Amino acid sequence: MSNEALAKMVDNIVNKDYNKANKDFDGAISDKLQAVLDQAKIKIAGQIFNGPEVAVAPDEELVAGEVTNSDLEAEQAADEVEAEIDAADEIELDNEDDGSEEEESEGDFEETPEGDNQ
Repeated sequence: MSNEALAKMVDNIVNKDYNKANKDFDGAISDKLQAVLDQAKIKIAGQIFNGPEVAVAPDEELVAGEVTNSDLEAEQAADEVEAEIDAADEIELDNEDDGSEEEESEGDFEETPEGDNQ
């Protein structure tokens, strides 16, 4: 709200012209609300198209090549997922090595007497 608009609103209140003061007040609030909404739209659009903002404290400026806590957490999570995949692969390999597939394949064939090859 500009100083002139504020002065006009106060003058209207002093002169007991509440309808005009109310219009001035509504206009000022509407302008401020629209400005805040526009800023929120810009912020959300930036997050959608550029990814979330990373808050950096002024005394904690990032240096190129520096490892941050979020980098370490991401690496740790990737290591955990890789370990789970390796464990699942080992279980599958153990199941293949126990001969269970060989036993199933031997049961698929019928033995015929050697004299009955006709």
